[in-house]
Amino acid sequence: EETLKYILENFDYDPITGILYRRRFKTFEWVECNSPHNTGRYRLRINYAYYMVTNVCWYLYYGEWPDVEIDHEDLDGYNNKITNLRKSNFSENSRNKDNRLTNEYHGVSYHREGKKFRYRFSIDEKRYEKYGFLTAKEAAIAREQHLDELGDRFCARNKDLE
Repeated sequence: EETLKYILENFDYDPITGILYRRRFKTFEWVECNSPHNTGRYRLRINYAYYMVTNVCWYLYYGEWPDVEIDHEDLDGYNNKITNLRKSNFSENSRNKDNRLTNEYHGVSYHREGKKFRYRFSIDEKRYEKYGFLTAKEAAIAREQHLDELGDRFCARNKDLE
């Protein structure tokens, strides 16, 4: 409760730009909270404890401290615009990662034994995969269709496939 009160009094959030500002004690000027962390997100320190900037932004915008993880829809951990933030559980947040791509498409790889492409993804500990595509793009299109059929919103998506 004390920390939340402190946040309301000393922080300001611009939901359009995604920038969080903190008021300095001595000068009372507003400074940007942009201290990067090795997780690929901004974090800050309040009363000797560390907090992710996304949680503070969420609290200032919605008036509630998030009880789950906050996910960045566009995979950019430094983009804290409110339209880019959404609640997610650990599993959903893990699916929305910008993994190293072996080709230009998420979830698509070349299967050496079958000499064709495949797609793979997991949702709620269930693995989905399909083999036999001649090109990586075909596999990516099929993967996106499968994700749409399942109604998934969190797996990293392939854009501009037309």
